[in-house]
Amino acid sequence: MVNIIIPTYKARETLPQALDSLVAQTKKLFIVTIVQDADGEDYEDIIEEYTRRGLKIRLLTMPVNGGPGNARQYGMDNDLMCDYFAFMDADDMLMPRAVEILYGEAKRNDADIVLTDFYAER
Repeated sequence: MVNIIIPTYKARETLPQALDSLVAQTKKLFIVTIVQDADGEDYEDIIEEYTRRGLKIRLLTMPVNGGPGNARQYGMDNDLMCDYFAFMDADDMLMPRAVEILYGEAKRNDADIVLTDFYAER
């Protein structure tokens, strides 16, 4: 299983688009860990909506703001024993086969790390 960690800071506007891209994934063996970086926002309605749409989401809250790197580490430190981690920002989107392809490559090559190119759209 893959743990997709998304650090959030004031991300109510962008998080739904990131989660939409996860709903569209062809490989569903992943959980989403949203790490709220002490921003005071309420994400419960978003989490409820995307849980209804089939995502397995858990919310962790950082005790103090530490930035996205610390939020990613906090997510890893509080992992549920997944095989792999993937990282997204709250304003990122994944193509529909991203998890399937990256997980397949990692398993096929017994890899510790798998990297990919990305496209930026402005």
